[in-house]
Amino acid sequence: GEKKMKKLFIVLMAALIAVSLAACTGGTDKNPTDAPITEAPATDVPVTEVPATDEPTAEPTAEPTAEVTEAPTPEPAYTFDETTRKFEDSYLVFTLPEDITVIAVTNAEPITSYSFCSPSYPANSDNIIYVVAPAAAGNDYSQKTADQILAEIKVGFDALGVEYSITNTNLEAITCSDHNGIIFSYDISMNGVTLHQMFWSVTTEDNTFNITATTTENVDAQRAFLDAVIIK
Repeated sequence: GEKKMKKLFIVLMAALIAVSLAACTGGTDKNPTDAPITEAPATDVPVTEVPATDEPTAEPTAEPTAEVTEAPTPEPAYTFDETTRKFEDSYLVFTLPEDITVIAVTNAEPITSYSFCSPSYPANSDNIIYVVAPAAAGNDYSQKTADQILAEIKVGFDALGVEYSITNTNLEAITCSDHNGIIFSYDISMNGVTLHQMFWSVTTEDNTFNITATTTENVDAQRAFLDAVIIK
């Protein structure tokens, strides 16, 4: 139900935010491995003789032959230009900041997430996480207070079991492609490292879009990227 999906949404979102302080995993090759095909061993089926009778044998009724059609080739879930760093899927269009190109895709129904980072990550700790999920009760962050949003963000960091601090919080109302949303910005300090994060969230009639952008110093580029996101 909606409550179960909302809980999954919050936990995954918070966990992905926490991943910003860990190494990026995966690459661009996300093709599933073909599963091995196991053939069933052949067995001898005993044949039972049917006694002959004088009754006329009924002609077998021909079964209609089903038309065999080939399954369509699935379209890519997204497109990404390595040179311009322009990303586009079925929902959003945006251009990643300089040096952020690596993509890892996670599909956990009913949620899809994309993780972007620099090939030199974690030396360059700038990274971006984009999550899309069906809209559900409680997922519209434009209807929440700063304290409520902060409480949900802390879920992921609390799960890490290490000391951290969040400071300099700020909640701002925004619009994106005529939809209401928010940017919740803050500094997160952990293991002697302080990063600036901006949590961008917009809910439409059908979907909720969350983007968490992490940087050490390029705050202006981080904000410019978020301001240029387009909802299709």
